[in-house]
Amino acid sequence: LPPKLVMLDASGNRLSAVVPEAFLYTEHMQHLNLSRNGLSGAVIGAPANIKRLSSLQALDLSHNRLTGGLPEDLGSLRHLEVLVANANAIDGSLPDGLGSMERLRVIDLADNALHGPIPEDLGELPGLAALDLRNNKLSGAVPLSVLTLETLQHLDVSQNDLSWSAT
Repeated sequence: LPPKLVMLDASGNRLSAVVPEAFLYTEHMQHLNLSRNGLSGAVIGAPANIKRLSSLQALDLSHNRLTGGLPEDLGSLRHLEVLVANANAIDGSLPDGLGSMERLRVIDLADNALHGPIPEDLGELPGLAALDLRNNKLSGAVPLSVLTLETLQHLDVSQNDLSWSAT
């Protein structure tokens, strides 16, 4: 790919197997849309690949067949504003690093197999406007910090095993 490429939309094609390595080698990439393909395997391949996407602002991996957990070092994507990976088979827990991604405005991880609690620090994201975690296997209480987040406009945590805490 051209080394100065900042946007790539390869959605709705017949890409298969893992996320192609060539898409991860441009340090200037800001918007990457690989939705509605046949991608399978780990979310971003090898963990070292995350660091190559340091300028990324929007990532859409929805409607594929991705498996495994979200990378633990996802929090290293400091410029990420939009994370969409719904309708996959992603499992594991939500990584702790999500709460440190201060620019995140949209998180859509619906229709996966995520389990465990919703991290408390998601409620500390200053610009989070949409959080969609529906149809997973999340458990525990929805953090009060999320329920009282002033910037949050859309919250969907339906079809999980969550409880609500009033305090």
